[in-house]
Amino acid sequence: MEIASLKGAEEIAKLDIQERTKRAMLAESVEDRIFELVDELEQIVEKNNGVLEGDAREEAVELAKQTKALQIQYDDLVNGRPSSLLELGKK
Repeated sequence: MEIASLKGAEEIAKLDIQERTKRAMLAESVEDRIFELVDELEQIVEKNNGVLEGDAREEAVELAKQTKALQIQYDDLVNGRPSSLLELGKK
């Protein structure tokens, strides 16, 4: 994730301070959630001795999908690309 943020530094530098701050705060929250999901996924795998079947498999797949979606959002935020997260709370 740090590599993604380094690549986007030039684009982020072009943004005003308010947007940079908002992006940084959102990216930090997204990153925290990614780590939480990875921990949950590891617990499921460990609990099932590495064999994921039935409900455990469904849960693991859902966690993996959420993680991937958040990684994309994180990458967009730190690279100065449009992100749906920036629109949250706007009316």
